Amino acid sequence: MTLENFNIRFEEELGKISSIQETKDKKLDLKYLSALLRLETTSRTEGDLELVQATRKEISRIEQGQVLINDGSPVPPELKEMQRVITNLHINNRQQAATATVNLVDNLKSYAATRSIEATRQDNISVAVAWKEWEDGLNENEQVGAAYSSMGGEIDRAVASEEKSTGEFHEALRGTPANIQFDKAKEFSETPKIYVQGSEPIGKEKRMQRATTPNAKGSGHTIIRGELILIDEDDTISNSRYYGSQWKEETHLYVPRLKFSPLIGKTIDRTLVVFDLYKRGTGSKRSIIRTDTLLLPPLTSDDKVVIDAGIYAYETQEYDSRWSSYDYKNSTADEFYGYIVTLFDRDGELIYQRTTERALKDHARETPPR
Repeated sequence: MTLENFNIRFEEELGKISSIQETKDKKLDLKYLSALLRLETTSRTEGDLELVQATRKEISRIEQGQVLINDGSPVPPELKEMQRVITNLHINNRQQAATATVNLVDNLKSYAATRSIEATRQDNISVAVAWKEWEDGLNENEQVGAAYSSMGGEIDRAVASEEKSTGEFHEALRGTPANIQFDKAKEFSETPKIYVQGSEPIGKEKRMQRATTPNAKGSGHTIIRGELILIDEDDTISNSRYYGSQWKEETHLYVPRLKFSPLIGKTIDRTLVVFDLYKRGTGSKRSIIRTDTLLLPPLTSDDKVVIDAGIYAYETQEYDSRWSSYDYKNSTADEFYGYIVTLFDRDGELIYQRTTERALKDHARETPPR
């Protein structure tokens, strides 16, 4: 591909990112406008003059495409909460667009540098210079510059400012939510990740059809629909038989996974997802191996996501003898048994919980981890 064609393709990809963000923002505003109209009708029926006037003012702002400005005037609590949620959702859209832009540019910078090096080795200096200048000029692009600036902290500061002005989150839900990954992932991560459905890494899935709700706490049926999946991949390293004896070595890899989306018409604010991984055993021996947490951005019913815990892997060695009482089994780490996934809302209240094993029901948490 020539540099000219390459640049045209680059501009097209930037346009796609902007178009996706604009489409998401328009959908959000349409849903928000619909909710405002319902609020206006309800407040008018109840004779709440203050709320009617404030809601009509907000409807006019959305219809005219104006930015929300805090002019110090009092806002009814119902409307203020709606403004907070819609602001968070728009910020999340900007974060996703900025992340997509930065990922695109970083990849293209690497490609352009490679082309420049290749041209230099071939003594095609003019082509090498052209690719180098194109790479150096990427940051001068307005959309690219804005994306890098956002990733550098402007969006984070906006989130922090918005949080401070609209009330406290539970201490476990403060900080910057994770970015949703849109690019197809090829490998499982050592740390928890959130993917748009279809972008998650592929593995041998074991669908937990019998996942249950511990002690009827946090059913979540009225908020989200979720599905528990366990990535379960075993690989035999060696398997030797000798005169009635067997020596086997295996590797085991597990990734607890939750696939979910808010129910139609529902919106959830930032949410904390907690994966509690348990080891095999009974009684006091059945305890937590590890707890993974991930802070999610606000989501609407249009968002279908997959959340993965970090990889849990270990090896086992096993020796069985038909002719002697000497049997041997060893594991490099605790053997995996099952997991519990729990979701907490902005106030730290449990809104969804499932366990893969009935025996874990009494171990389910009720509060966020400290």
